[in-house]
Amino acid sequence: MSSYTKPMEWTNEGIEPSETLKNQGFKGGYKPPAEVFNYFLHNSEICIDELQKATDKSQNTADSAKTAATKAQSTADSANAAADKAQSTADSAKTAADKAQSTADNAKSAADKAQSTADDAKAVADEAQRTAEGKADGTHKHKKSDITDFPTSMTPTSHASQSTTYGAGNGSYYGHVKLSDSTTSSSGVSGGIAATPAAVKSVKAIADTAKSTADSAQAAADKAQNTASSAAMVANSAQSTAENAGATAVSAQTAAAEAQSTADNAKSVADKAQSTADDAKAVADEAQSTAEGKADGTHKHKKSDITDFPTSMTPTSHASQSTTYGAGNGSYYGHVKLSDSTTSSSGVSGGIAATPAAVNSVRATVDDLETEVNSHAITKAKTGKLTFTDSTTTYSVTCGFKPRFIKIYHLDNLSGTVLIYNEKILYAAYITKVTVTSTGFTITKSSIGTTADVCWEAYA
Repeated sequence: MSSYTKPMEWTNEGIEPSETLKNQGFKGGYKPPAEVFNYFLHNSEICIDELQKATDKSQNTADSAKTAATKAQSTADSANAAADKAQSTADSAKTAADKAQSTADNAKSAADKAQSTADDAKAVADEAQRTAEGKADGTHKHKKSDITDFPTSMTPTSHASQSTTYGAGNGSYYGHVKLSDSTTSSSGVSGGIAATPAAVKSVKAIADTAKSTADSAQAAADKAQNTASSAAMVANSAQSTAENAGATAVSAQTAAAEAQSTADNAKSVADKAQSTADDAKAVADEAQSTAEGKADGTHKHKKSDITDFPTSMTPTSHASQSTTYGAGNGSYYGHVKLSDSTTSSSGVSGGIAATPAAVNSVRATVDDLETEVNSHAITKAKTGKLTFTDSTTTYSVTCGFKPRFIKIYHLDNLSGTVLIYNEKILYAAYITKVTVTSTGFTITKSSIGTTADVCWEAYA
């Protein structure tokens, strides 16, 4: 824990000034109540104490980051060794894949020859069928290809649903989604649930609140974090090399297995083609032997007569500017529109989902907050004393750095406390101007009618 000057303990909490007093400030002749100064001094003590504790916490973070960096380097060395071993496995697997590919090529040649035989047999069967006077059995079946006006697609009716019957959207497929206002849900891309703009707005409000209340950071933690990040990058690079080599080995093994599967499938196709040729010849023989009891060549059928009539069909693309086909909401999977807004209050009933751009915008706000927090870290502090006389109006103070916050107060009258932040006077009884320099500050005061000993505190 670092050594700091303990802030003055002020236990009297006082009373917070009214909004009118805050806005207008003290005016000439006004006597501020003691409770207002008690309020200010009590809260000043709390703020300084919190800043000192935050600095200690940042130092602890830096120590932890250094330990993590050492561990990350060890992981990188192990990952490099694993990468060498994985590369050797990849080379062996590639040799096996090449051999399997040759086998697959031979099998494909045999399959092509068998397919040609099947095509010839089908031609014979077709000719025999035409010979049978263009007639068909009175009771017979058809495939979709025999239906001249069979539809290729259908526009669906409104089909928002509480289930995933029509396909839920996920990380790979566009589909139906439900909406959620939650900012704490752990539902991922496989859950079929999208965030609403209201959820994004809620997260943004949290980020904005954090930004307005951020009060300290530790520069040393940034340096340690950078060291840890560099070590982690080395470890990640080595790990990535090992994983890539391993992936190459797995891909080669997969290619070998797929080539073998292709060979097996080709043989299966050849066998099936030969069977089809035999069946076609039998049909041709049967058609040739009888042409009686047949139906007219032009006739009608019901769906029940079609052996492979579909029970459902993939709908055509039906994105719409209206909710004709059912909008998604908190209860039903349905169609949604997308929004980049981070301030919209649209909820689950609005049918609007947040885009990654909206989430990224909130993330950017948080990143800006982090930058601002780091810029407000207090790393320097110095105190001293001055004696004000009635005749002297200007005093120069050297503290060795450019201060952002200055506090000046009387030893015997705390009601005369002066506060300055970034050269702006927040409160002063008779000090008219404070000019900050690169090594200190200059005070300009009005007449006080007496001599006064004062203390000053400077922070940066």
